[in-house]
Amino acid sequence: MFIENAILLAYATTIISEIAIILAIQRPREIWQWIVAIFLINSLTHPLVIYLLRVQGAPYIPVEFGTFLIEMIWYKLAFNLNWKRSMIVSGIANAFSIIVGVGIRLLFGLQ
Repeated sequence: MFIENAILLAYATTIISEIAIILAIQRPREIWQWIVAIFLINSLTHPLVIYLLRVQGAPYIPVEFGTFLIEMIWYKLAFNLNWKRSMIVSGIANAFSIIVGVGIRLLFGLQ
């Protein structure tokens, strides 16, 4: 698989899985506002993650932890969540996205 296709697959997996799990956890009334906000924050953090991991060769865990923190702050501010709830939402969303991504890679034999 070309690197561009792998990046697009990872991006789509992240967006779809994080939107799905966050909507399931939060059950917001303003669904479209949440979808747009989740899409926007992941559209900012995902390219940064790819750059740090693939181009800079940064270690995986610190990069994912940084992403978790950025998204936690975003969810706190965008959705007026308390810090604990924001941490839970960001943590579950990122863990779910990683699990789904690994599952897809294993299922299709991708590297």
